[in-house]
Amino acid sequence: MRKIRFLFYILFLLILPSIVCAKISITSEIKKEYTMGDTIGVSIKITPETTDSGLLSARLRCGGKEIQYYAKPINLEKGKEIKFSLPEIRAIYEGLCNILINIDSLYGENIDGIKTRDFLVTTKVNIDFEIDKKEIMPGEEFSITGSIKKGSNEKIEEKTAFIVFNQKKEELRIDSDGSFHKKIKVPEDIRSGSHTVRVIFEPWQDISYSKSKEIVIKPLAKRLESKINKNAFLPNEKLRLLENLYDQADEPMDGKVLVTLYRKSFFRKKTILNTKIPANKEFEYVIDASIKPGDYVLEGSYKKLKDKREIRINGLKDIDIRLENQNIIINNIGNLPYREKIRFLLEKDGKEIILTKRLSLDVGEDYIIDLSQELPTGNYKIKLPNNNTITNVYIEDKRSIPKKIFQGVVKITGNIVYGGGYLAKHPKLGVFIMVLVIIILFIYYGKGKIGKFIGPRGK
Repeated sequence: MRKIRFLFYILFLLILPSIVCAKISITSEIKKEYTMGDTIGVSIKITPETTDSGLLSARLRCGGKEIQYYAKPINLEKGKEIKFSLPEIRAIYEGLCNILINIDSLYGENIDGIKTRDFLVTTKVNIDFEIDKKEIMPGEEFSITGSIKKGSNEKIEEKTAFIVFNQKKEELRIDSDGSFHKKIKVPEDIRSGSHTVRVIFEPWQDISYSKSKEIVIKPLAKRLESKINKNAFLPNEKLRLLENLYDQADEPMDGKVLVTLYRKSFFRKKTILNTKIPANKEFEYVIDASIKPGDYVLEGSYKKLKDKREIRINGLKDIDIRLENQNIIINNIGNLPYREKIRFLLEKDGKEIILTKRLSLDVGEDYIIDLSQELPTGNYKIKLPNNNTITNVYIEDKRSIPKKIFQGVVKITGNIVYGGGYLAKHPKLGVFIMVLVIIILFIYYGKGKIGKFIGPRGK
């Protein structure tokens, strides 16, 4: 019996040091709701009932997720309260959460434990801001004004956010009431078009909130470059022009470029072309035959930008010949007067007829040869001066009788030649002159004979 009591006494002495008693209570207020990234702080009071050592730990628990964020040995002294503030922890999990606080003995036995009230962690952060301009020119400033608040309209604890514009991140200072204001200067060489302005609030590491709005950067013309297909032209050739207009970022931009073509002169310049064309699109202009040969300036202008190109328009002596019904129409398509003699070769019934005309055409002037007033009736093959041949052309003779009488017809080795002079165009005058010549010749050569014939009778 004495032996049993002795064993119990020894066992009690061994167990006694391991029995440590202490009570934990929470002295700080835990809010009902936190926002992701907020810091959560807990203050506790420990009342030891024995003197010993233990391990104080704290865990954040949210749904099925749990993280131990504090663990530290603690010395307990009977009757001496310990007031202690745990390190703050960020709300990094979303959902219904609490914090569990434990004191364990050095042997791993739980001395006491307590958990905070449940609280909700949400992702509600309200970022709101306005931009004073919707369209901005390069080099100008715009202002951004707004506020950052939690979902419960509480003030945010952090005092700094960021603004991102044109791939540049700048600090955005937040006032005590959650408001902010900042001016931003637009770079001179920024790209035209839509750009994003983003306000970012990053309370902690990977936790980020943001809101974005768009602004439009209007293009500012910085460079004009003219390109032409060549530098010398003949009448009726195509001048191909490209007016390249570039903005502040040296990128093509839309716009209407004024194109002017004028002749170089020390005095008054003569404008040939004055029109607006779309930038960066090819424009075609046919060199008119009325433009005189010489040196010209092709100028493109857009607002204060100008670019000039010198071109030369060469002289061209040329005609266009075509047959319409019984008329041969000759047009001066060059930019020089055309004063030449031309010849048409016609063939009828195996006989060749050469029809010649002396032309005197100013630029753009027409001349019409009415074949019905030049040729007898019949089917003809006509060879034009440009070597084109037209067959089976029916001509109906509509010449007047005086013209038929006077029109020069000379048979030479089977050829008939028709002249195209002034008298041929005025046959009545020609007939009058012919008759007058015959009378003069008759009087001159028949004077003696007439005198002899009337002489005796007169006596």
